[in-house]
Amino acid sequence: MKSLFASLSLGLLLGSGLSAAELSIQKTDGGDVDVLIDGELFTRYLTDDEGSNKPYFWPVIGPTGERMTRAYPMEDIEGEKQDHPHHRSMWFGHQEVNGFDTWHEPMTMDERYKGKDPADKEAALGILGATVNTAIEKADMVDGKAVLETLSAYRGPKGDTLMEDQRTFTFSVDEETGSRIMDVVLTFK
Repeated sequence: MKSLFASLSLGLLLGSGLSAAELSIQKTDGGDVDVLIDGELFTRYLTDDEGSNKPYFWPVIGPTGERMTRAYPMEDIEGEKQDHPHHRSMWFGHQEVNGFDTWHEPMTMDERYKGKDPADKEAALGILGATVNTAIEKADMVDGKAVLETLSAYRGPKGDTLMEDQRTFTFSVDEETGSRIMDVVLTFK
């Protein structure tokens, strides 16, 4: 089986020379994972949102306390743009895996095909798949960094597994700038 490695490093927002931050990571009763900085929520990895077809991080909060991603469609905020419901805060996805769409969501098709031929919407829904979190392998502190390791399955509309990935997220805070950092390694199989 071939594996593809992708590495991504995100510096989410520069702070102003903050003192050393204390990170922690914990599983919630609902199966999600919270990453905390100095006891305050930095982000939550949502694994089983019934309205979505993928795991995602929401909210993502910068060092000033401001949300770094929009709330839609998880929450309605007055004045916030409400389109592309499949763009849920921060996530990874693929529009086509073996002809199936694991990028869009049913809510996307509701928006896209409103007032159009229902047969077109049904065809689009017929190729809609999902990225399913199958395991949280690790949610622990390692050398002062919060580490989250997960397994995901990319499934077609009938539930058959088309591809899998292992995700390793390493969270840290730069001591000099206060930047919140999320390093991501994805291994596709």
